[in-house]
Amino acid sequence: MSSFGAELHNELWASKEQAIQDRGRLNILIAGRSGVGKSTLLNAVFGEYRAQTGQGQPITQSTGIYSKEGSPLTIFDTRGMEMAGFAEGFGSLEREIAQRNKAETDHNRHMHVAWLCIGEDGRRVEEGDIELHRMLAKYMPLVVVITKARSDQGFQAQVEGLLPDARMVMRVHAISAVDDDGLEKKVTGLNELVESTYDLMPEARQLAFANAQQVSADLNLKYINRRKAEGNWDDDLSPLMDSVSSEDLEPLVAYILKANVTEGLTGCPHYKAHRPDHAKYSGAIEKEIRLFGGNTVSNALRGNRGVRYREITIDVAAKIGAKN
Repeated sequence: MSSFGAELHNELWASKEQAIQDRGRLNILIAGRSGVGKSTLLNAVFGEYRAQTGQGQPITQSTGIYSKEGSPLTIFDTRGMEMAGFAEGFGSLEREIAQRNKAETDHNRHMHVAWLCIGEDGRRVEEGDIELHRMLAKYMPLVVVITKARSDQGFQAQVEGLLPDARMVMRVHAISAVDDDGLEKKVTGLNELVESTYDLMPEARQLAFANAQQVSADLNLKYINRRKAEGNWDDDLSPLMDSVSSEDLEPLVAYILKANVTEGLTGCPHYKAHRPDHAKYSGAIEKEIRLFGGNTVSNALRGNRGVRYREITIDVAAKIGAKN
């Protein structure tokens, strides 16, 4: 094994405390008229989010910011967007989203996905829904959720025609209920919604989403198994790399480019497409670290996957005289 260099190790480790604190923040925006069932849907998928956590004033007077302790998720609820003052609230919301989703902004502040809820019981798509769907789809993946789904009768096809910019339209009945005739309507569509939303998430935020949702017990395992199958998962390094922001990764990337004459990062298409938004290609940076920690022969024998981060850490610790 070649010398990895204490400097590189220290650059990465310096981000650990903040990374654990941030845990790869995930921001979901949920929109829809009052009474459409947004709170029921959120509670079914994520549990109860009641405490407002936004600094200062909400984005608009009709938008709430919610999270709960120990979760990487923040929910932005555009409640009451159908009320008087829609145009003003709409404009303020778009300005905030545009500012958050600039490429140079910390990825932990980005809006990562939006759910636009429309009730099947009302069977109406308002002009405001159409406007909102166009705006949201410009900035993030948009899923239209038909809530209180009991009897389609062609409504889903109607919604798909009126809201063509949505990535998908899904019917969901979030809680079991018994109607006046004593017939039970079971929960439907939640698993499909969660798994489809997961697939739309930026890769660097998929693990945070898997941890935040409480519908699919297999989603977290699905993420790890996929990364392992790609040869792109390290039990010690990968969770850390999935958590750090682009700002945290900047000195690490700079060091790799400066110190490693055989680096392959600059030839990586993800690097070319996304830098300086380093969080979007953290997997490529992780691979570079592991390759940097091994020599050419050993890397070749490992299928060009590099060495485990635990081995690198032990090697660096020995070189700098650190003890357990």
